[in-house]
Amino acid sequence: MTARERHYIVEGLHGAPLGDLDDVLEGLRHHFGEVRSEIKYDLAEWRDFDRDRPLRKAFFGALSWLMSGPDLKYPQCEAYLFTPDGILVCHVGDVVERFFLTVWVSSEQEAALETMFAAQGWGCRHKSSWRDWYRSR
Repeated sequence: MTARERHYIVEGLHGAPLGDLDDVLEGLRHHFGEVRSEIKYDLAEWRDFDRDRPLRKAFFGALSWLMSGPDLKYPQCEAYLFTPDGILVCHVGDVVERFFLTVWVSSEQEAALETMFAAQGWGCRHKSSWRDWYRSR
């Protein structure tokens, strides 16, 4: 079976937060292994990520304003890359309300992943569009 890229939004059941960052990362480490690399952006770096391309920055800045309002809600964005399965986890804030997960899995691994989420008391849904992040369950 070939692996395919799947996108999930993982959130607490009934809208509850997943917990603090350390607890969530520990749950993910239990299933995926150690964190291989960690990427952190503070808000100033995130806003300046395209400073050498002003048109692109203006476009994404306007898009961000339309999606989030004039003030961004979260103070930072973080990403963690796990081994061995090529897991990239992105979340915002210190208390993890929900996070976005990209994973390359076969259909059997996908079923195991969803079972693992349920065992930890986490809900998950497939992300098919950027709008899904702003929709609640």
